[in-house]
Order: sequence, then C-alpha cells, then structure tokens
Amino acid sequence: MNMVFGRFDFTPETGELRRDGRQLKLQAQPARVLAVLIDHGGEIVTRETLQRDVWGADTHEDFE
Repeated sequence: MNMVFGRFDFTPETGELRRDGRQLKLQAQPARVLAVLIDHGGEIVTRETLQRDVWGADTHEDFE
C-alpha cells in the first residue's frame, strides 16, 4: 500500500520513495524509519517505538 504525503509517494514494502514521480534513493533502514513515522502521522513517535519497529525487540541500540 502506497503512503502519500505532500509531493512524496512511499511504498513501504519495497522502500521506494518518489517525489513528483521521480524515484529517490533510500537505504533500507531509513526506509523503515520513514514507514514508522508515516504510520504514526500526527503522533509523537518515541525512541522505544522506533527501536521496536525498526530494529526489533531483541536488538539493543545505543540511541544517545
């Protein structure tokens, strides 16, 4: 399912990001972060939510 915001169109399944129809390069991890942020549009996304949804519950990253 495509997510549209402003001039951008994002396909989370493939990580493909387009602006005005032109594909932009986006690496896998930033694509996952973008998907979480779009999915929680209008909400504050906590560090814990990002860690869980992007890296998984079993991974411990130092975000400091």
